[in-house]
Amino acid sequence: MSNEQYDYEKIERNGFTAVVQRDEDPLSPDEMGDGSVGYVVGWHCEFKPRLDRSAPYDGEHVRDYLNDAFNDDVPKSRLMEDYGSLLKGYWVFPLNAYIHSGVVLELDERRKGFRDRHWDVSNWFGAVLVNKKEFRIRAKALKFASELVDEWNQYMSGDVHTVSVIKDGETLDSCGGFYGTELALGEANRMLDYEIEAYRKRREARLKTLVSNRVPLDRRLQALRNV
Repeated sequence: MSNEQYDYEKIERNGFTAVVQRDEDPLSPDEMGDGSVGYVVGWHCEFKPRLDRSAPYDGEHVRDYLNDAFNDDVPKSRLMEDYGSLLKGYWVFPLNAYIHSGVVLELDERRKGFRDRHWDVSNWFGAVLVNKKEFRIRAKALKFASELVDEWNQYMSGDVHTVSVIKDGETLDSCGGFYGTELALGEANRMLDYEIEAYRKRREARLKTLVSNRVPLDRRLQALRNV
């Protein structure tokens, strides 16, 4: 589904409306995530993620490592000498990018849609670093790296949303930063359920109070409208 379909989406139920729309000022994955677990570096003019204090290695250091690691003239002993702390601490997964009116990332070892678009593809455009203390098994680290790349692609394509719940023109709740339309729509339904149930409980409690105070029926109805 294209993002344009979700610039403005409504779900209506029991007099309540959940509005899903594009987040105009979302936090990026490097602002939301925990850099001590894993993070993305980039060294292309089109993609330079902001690194926080918990990110020990910058893009230049990782780029130098990748250049040396796949250079047959560089001995393994030198790699350990120059990049030993990086290799002991992190899994390093190179990134490619399709650049054409925007940026789309992919992990180099999970190439899919870029093979026939070589003129718009930047190979080893960046890398995902995943902490080995958090993910001791490489396959699990790769899965985490893939999920982080997915988040970056959602962020750069505008697939981040806000959800608001409205009743009678009043916004009851609003929250942003939901990555992906599926997550945003699921949250919209959850927020609707919560507000509908809260409203039902308020009406029930108010009705019990009105009945116990022997308020006439016509006045009960008016009072319930104002809950």
